[in-house]
Amino acid sequence: MRSPRFAAVLAFCLFVLLAVAGGPLHAQACTVASGAATWTIPATSHYDVSPTSNFTGVGTGDYLFEDGWWFRVSGDAQEFFFPAPTTTTCAAAAGTITWSNVSARGFDASLAVAITSLGAGSGEVIQTMTITNLSDAAPLTIDLFHFADFDVNGTAGTDTATLGNPNTFIQVADTTAGTAEYRAFGPAATSYMVRAFGAADVAVLLGDADVDNLDNTGLPFASGDITSAFQWSLVIPALGSASVSVALTGNQPATPVELLQFSID
Repeated sequence: MRSPRFAAVLAFCLFVLLAVAGGPLHAQACTVASGAATWTIPATSHYDVSPTSNFTGVGTGDYLFEDGWWFRVSGDAQEFFFPAPTTTTCAAAAGTITWSNVSARGFDASLAVAITSLGAGSGEVIQTMTITNLSDAAPLTIDLFHFADFDVNGTAGTDTATLGNPNTFIQVADTTAGTAEYRAFGPAATSYMVRAFGAADVAVLLGDADVDNLDNTGLPFASGDITSAFQWSLVIPALGSASVSVALTGNQPATPVELLQFSID
């Protein structure tokens, strides 16, 4: 059982105050399922620096402790987690989560989520984040980050990891049983980072009050409690859109990169 991060608690309190001041009052839950495989955003404690999620039915226990998205617009002094969304619509094996003018920063966002399962004890979640530049005059320079804390085989302290392909593919395995794959789809992410869970893990770095760029370090990862993330650096034209995707799997190969597409319109 892992204790909540102190920084996460402070950030969540601030988030609640901001929500009461004018944002959505309650984060909305999202559950998608295929066969026994289920991915869930709980109704609380997701849209903050400790983005709780659950990935079950893909092996023993819960394969995800946390996963979520951050952004940094050019000129920002730190990264920011995506706040509580404007809408959440999730049913059966797919869902869509939207943000209108995210934190009044001049862009909309939409997260499409889809889950598949090849059979009992396996599954894959694909998340596609689309950013739309609301300016009709200037490009949007933005960095996106996706973070994942896997607990393969439902345990936190016995995971190992290797780099399958630079900036696109991290392979995770429990020393007892079970595997997971974490892929960044086209374009290849600008960078990745892996750190052990704790006071200097990847979520802590993304949640602190300074600029952090992932530095392609941390792999191979010896047996422990892994945290990981991918980063994309994008320039989106006026009124244009760009999409990036991640795949998270349990005991199932991830969809090949060439089958997913990236675009800037």
